[in-house]
Amino acid sequence: MSLQNIDEAIELCKKWKMDNFAIIYDTFVQKIYNFCYNKTFDHELTEDLVSEVFFKLLKSIEKFPGNTERELSARIYRMAYNLVVDNYRAKKGERVEMEDIEDTLWFDEDYAQKLDNDMKIEEILGYLETLPKNQKDVIVMRFWDDLSYREIREITGLSVDNCKKIVSRNLGKIKESITMVLLVILFTL
Repeated sequence: MSLQNIDEAIELCKKWKMDNFAIIYDTFVQKIYNFCYNKTFDHELTEDLVSEVFFKLLKSIEKFPGNTERELSARIYRMAYNLVVDNYRAKKGERVEMEDIEDTLWFDEDYAQKLDNDMKIEEILGYLETLPKNQKDVIVMRFWDDLSYREIREITGLSVDNCKKIVSRNLGKIKESITMVLLVILFTL
């Protein structure tokens, strides 16, 4: 799908020619699914959130002030982000456990390597839980959702430089944390 086709689909949908909405949906559905799933680790909830995002978009597209895929992308991600935040507010206090995300891990290595990877991921998730919500969101959007700093800025309202600093500062801490866990494991064997 070229940028021009999506831009044209946006304009046509704004004129209520909704048969073009499928182009927009097909372009973004998997990205938004991954974005929501990486925050909820719940397939059913993610499907509900994705459906709600596209339903809201369908209802409001004629009022969308932008004309480009980039502008629409920022809007869709912002909608998904807000729905995820609303979901967390409704479920205050629930914590995601490692067992709940095992089906999201795709490793081809042997079992020992899988255990090592699980431990590293658990350590990273543990570290992320200690961060303020806005910093955690920036890191997750950058690495799990593979968003650019510009897209993160548009979703969170933080500056690109601030997003880069958050990522850079916390990546160093994550590396240090994983190194310390590996050293402890080595010395306890």
